[in-house]
Amino acid sequence: MSPGEIQALARLAGGMDYYCLLRTERTASLDEIRRAYYSARRAFHPDRYLREDAPVQTAVDQISRRINEAWVVLRDAVRRPAYDRGLAEGRLRYTLEDEESRREQSRARTGSTPNGRKFFELASEAEARGEIEKAIAHIQTALTFERDNPVLLEQLTRLRSSRQAGSDDGDSPYAIR
Repeated sequence: MSPGEIQALARLAGGMDYYCLLRTERTASLDEIRRAYYSARRAFHPDRYLREDAPVQTAVDQISRRINEAWVVLRDAVRRPAYDRGLAEGRLRYTLEDEESRREQSRARTGSTPNGRKFFELASEAEARGEIEKAIAHIQTALTFERDNPVLLEQLTRLRSSRQAGSDDGDSPYAIR
């Protein structure tokens, strides 16, 4: 590419989505994305342009950074779907706000403290085994570490209503038969 074309591409790269930047389809497999990334990375590696003027080197650096950004997002099984949803809403970049939002949602689902997460996991396992009383006890313990966690409070309410429904149906393991 000529220096003028590189500088023009650098100006346009900010308005390109990651798929367009890597010249792949949105339905591309991870292997196709990997090949496209390595191809683009070779073409725009800053070391290839060490003899060029400073504006060209700056343009190549910008393109290279965007290519790396695309690779980091598109190779990740969690970030890629989040990016695709954002792309449908018109956002061309996966931002730190998206990442923080994803982390916050994950923390809210599983607890924001180590002990909260531990007891949340124990409650989930107990519930899966059908041990509702143990699950309730674990959620109550998790709530001692995270008093205002809405997910834990909702799960406690759900477990209590499940316990109540089970006792009404005569499904209690302690029922006299």
